[in-house]
Amino acid sequence: MSGALAKPKPRFGHGVVAEVGSRLRLLGCYHPSQQNMFTGKLTPEMLDDVIRDAKTLAGIE
Repeated sequence: MSGALAKPKPRFGHGVVAEVGSRLRLLGCYHPSQQNMFTGKLTPEMLDDVIRDAKTLAGIE
């Protein structure tokens, strides 16, 4: 896979979408670790939102 990230490099964040080339998108998502889930840094709804966005960008739904 090849492609250059935009300059300046995009900042990471949950739900952030970075364009990599003309056809590829990179979605930021916090790791669904026990710590992130228990502390509320990542909620099931937040994870569902990123998965839904990924499906939409992929043309699956």
